[in-house]
Amino acid sequence: MSQWTAEYPATFEEIEAELRKYRGETLTVVSWGSVYQQAQRQAYFQPFEWKFGIEIKEDSPVEYAKLRSMVETGNVTWDVVDSGTRAVYPLGTGGFLEELTPAIHNRYLTHFPEVARTPWSGGGGVLWSMALAYQLDSIDSLWSGKRPSDWAAFWDTENYPGRRWLSERVNENIFFAQFALNPKALESAEGRKSIAKLTPEQVDQSFEKLAEIKPHIEEWWTAGNDCPFGLMTYEVDMCTAWNARAWIHRTEPEAEGIHYCYECGHVVQNDVFYIPKGSPNRVLAELFISWTAEPHINVEIANYVPYGPLNPQALPLVTPDRVDPEIIPYLPTSPSALERAVFVDERWLGPELDALAERMEALLAGY
Repeated sequence: MSQWTAEYPATFEEIEAELRKYRGETLTVVSWGSVYQQAQRQAYFQPFEWKFGIEIKEDSPVEYAKLRSMVETGNVTWDVVDSGTRAVYPLGTGGFLEELTPAIHNRYLTHFPEVARTPWSGGGGVLWSMALAYQLDSIDSLWSGKRPSDWAAFWDTENYPGRRWLSERVNENIFFAQFALNPKALESAEGRKSIAKLTPEQVDQSFEKLAEIKPHIEEWWTAGNDCPFGLMTYEVDMCTAWNARAWIHRTEPEAEGIHYCYECGHVVQNDVFYIPKGSPNRVLAELFISWTAEPHINVEIANYVPYGPLNPQALPLVTPDRVDPEIIPYLPTSPSALERAVFVDERWLGPELDALAERMEALLAGY
């Protein structure tokens, strides 16, 4: 390892050779449970165990207060943690994370999307989406044969009547409000970039727009399955949903009436791996993170959950001969989905998130 430098980082083959020295060791990896962690297990954890003889001990869910407590007390039992980049910034700047070693990671980090690049995170991350979903039966029963084609329809209660739900999360709502204010912005790469990082004026506009729709929201959901279940049971006509939560119900007969509207515009965010400060297995953790980022490994996540690989070098590998053809159309990085995708600048969102969440709570107060 001593010969690796930031300018001449380790190759993938060198990373694998180094990992073979850790046979018999154990690494604790923490994620979010459910279908996502199951996909990580199939794409990363199990192949890693089989290849290198290193046990992956899993834990969930990710709890930031617990991570901070571990670091503050010097009793760190987690080695690798998965979160969105927006969470990495406050943890990293607060001194709770290890900085990654460029000599181990620059092989792939130099290609990483700028919005996901931090000193503390990397690896086989994913790109996931939240978008508008609606009940197809409502097209004829409520909307006179018209299909919602953008977010302006969600705010248009006269021409698109019916029951509406939004998530309590400010993370996406401020962008959906921008989509409703500026539908044309989604038609060009320049326009989409202009609303990936909001100015103070745009933030104010978004909250004014959310206040406008607030009286028409019947439920502010908190659980990922709320929207899909609500649509399948005809409790709601339009709601916001995470793409994977809509996807896991696709084989249920009741789900045939759900449309996940990528073409309306959707918010794409990412998840990455990082290391708590004081991890007892820091070097092994870094090697594991670097290994998962290799394109032919990162792309495997798309076989088990409809999330796109974060490493741009892996995107060309999303082909029917490598990824399940039935999953590809559901990916937020599929060609059709990319036409209306806004990749949130999470380096901006992370430091702003607490203040934005407080404004969202104030908006909902007394609801």
